Amino acid sequence: TPVNAYTTYEIGSMTKMFTATAIFQLIDKDVLSLNDTLDKFFPEFKYGKDITIYQLLHMQSGLRREFLDFSKIETNENLGMFKRFYNDGYSDEELLEALFSDKLEYTPGTKFQYSNAGYTLLAMIIEKTTNIKYTEYIQKNIFDVCGMNHSTCDKAGNLTSVPHPIPDAQFAPYKANDFFDSPYLSWTNTARGAGGINSCVADLISFDRALIGCELISEESLSEMFNLEFDYGCGWTGYLKTSNAYYHKGDTPAYSCSNMYIKSKTYGNVYLIQLHSTFDDAEYLYSTMSNIYNATQFG
Repeated sequence: TPVNAYTTYEIGSMTKMFTATAIFQLIDKDVLSLNDTLDKFFPEFKYGKDITIYQLLHMQSGLRREFLDFSKIETNENLGMFKRFYNDGYSDEELLEALFSDKLEYTPGTKFQYSNAGYTLLAMIIEKTTNIKYTEYIQKNIFDVCGMNHSTCDKAGNLTSVPHPIPDAQFAPYKANDFFDSPYLSWTNTARGAGGINSCVADLISFDRALIGCELISEESLSEMFNLEFDYGCGWTGYLKTSNAYYHKGDTPAYSCSNMYIKSKTYGNVYLIQLHSTFDDAEYLYSTMSNIYNATQFG
């Protein structure tokens, strides 16, 4: 596959940057508040009054990582549940029931714990408050504004890169096809808000510049986005505990991606975007980030 600035990849969890941006747009319009609690949107959730939008954004909600309890994957019977999940076999109602029927894993606001489910709840909140689909909101209010003409949201298999087969080693003792019918992302609905965006280097540069330039959200919201309580902001995390570099990494079974933003006194705003196959060396990704960060600091 020819690789250039417009070659599209699945960006996985980097999608959270877009979800957080959308939430802050609605906060800037006084449609939402960081202090809104989940019972406002999900009245059936018995812990809804204890969890705020702020805590969802900062991964402090007490919710588990996924809608399904992946610790129960020990039997072949349960394996079928997860294959159904990874091929969009669950309705929103089923996903919410699975998540809301369990106890929280910790008291909200007391710690950081990564939760894809929490960001999908944010996508659902966007839908509930705007009355349009999450994918339509992202297209109209972010992609179109930034001129991201090669990016799509929640559309499977429309990439210009060709993924390698998913390595079985990631899923031992099972094989990758025990979970996935295709190397392309096939769970766009159950991943929305936390994954499901396809993009390229050129488009992601446009997004970064518009975001940091406050063309998408206010200065106040941008500051909150990079408020790294427990070292996690809103779709961004700190780079090596530094005070001027932020990034997020995204992984799908076939792709691994990263987006890094550096505030440099010498070079101004520096953006590093890496999109590649999961077969590529992860050490190369991190060494590249380190080398470019050091170059911006020390010349």
